[in-house]
Amino acid sequence: MRVTRHRGFQVNTISMNQGLDGNNVSIEITVNSQRPLNLLYSQLIKLVDIFDIEIKQQAVKQSIVI
Repeated sequence: MRVTRHRGFQVNTISMNQGLDGNNVSIEITVNSQRPLNLLYSQLIKLVDIFDIEIKQQAVKQSIVI
């Protein structure tokens, strides 16, 4: 959350689901910003606990799945 806000993105929604193996979770964050989403991506991918990031862009909102 902190990385998201510090990069100039407003968090609109967050949802989390536990993985089938019980050891991982999937987190979907919907953000709003005038800044390019790749700025947020480049910071989130550096975090130790992040294994994969999928970016889904919508017309009005941008969503990032961790």
